[in-house]
Amino acid sequence: ETATDEQKKIQDKMTETLEKHGSLLLEAGVATNKYKALGKAVSNHAAKKTKERFLILSSGNEVEMRIGKNIKNAVYFEKEDHYISPKRFWKFVERSKHSDGETAFIMKILLWLHATREGLKEELTLQTEERNLWEFVNHEHWSCKDEKAFYSQAKEKIKTAQILIGNHNVLTELLFEDPFLKNIDHIAIVEADKLEDNMRRAVTRSYSYRHLEK
Repeated sequence: ETATDEQKKIQDKMTETLEKHGSLLLEAGVATNKYKALGKAVSNHAAKKTKERFLILSSGNEVEMRIGKNIKNAVYFEKEDHYISPKRFWKFVERSKHSDGETAFIMKILLWLHATREGLKEELTLQTEERNLWEFVNHEHWSCKDEKAFYSQAKEKIKTAQILIGNHNVLTELLFEDPFLKNIDHIAIVEADKLEDNMRRAVTRSYSYRHLEK
């Protein structure tokens, strides 16, 4: 049996499960394109059942993109700190002094802000220092109330999305802050063995000495 044969069997099993509104737990071989199988099964079912809604959770952005390639009109959603806050960014810019590294980071963000539609840090290639600086410009719910913020716009999109794709850690926000899950018909969790660790990290906040100093 080839990997393609196994992929077809997996896709058929997923399709059957979706049609029956059942539950399915499976482990696919390493060479099997399970992401393509899931994408096709969901996409085909969604085309027939246009009023049913789907939530697909994965362990990382690369996995999300591989699944999303096979799904039309999927909406991506990330945890709030993955989105830039223009308001916090301009406050950071207005500080009196900046190091060379901070200046380079500011220039990179300025150029990117003119082009981005989603405002997600995954669109950027950030170096170690820049990843640390991101915590000064990302979206924080207690300080970012702007309805035009990237994160706020993303939350509006998911209200009408038929297919939502996100990281495992997104589940914490959807469970506690958003009514989306109340209207979900199907949930698929990719790499479920990593779900517990990813969700625990999502509800744990860490602070650097530099963050506290500022």
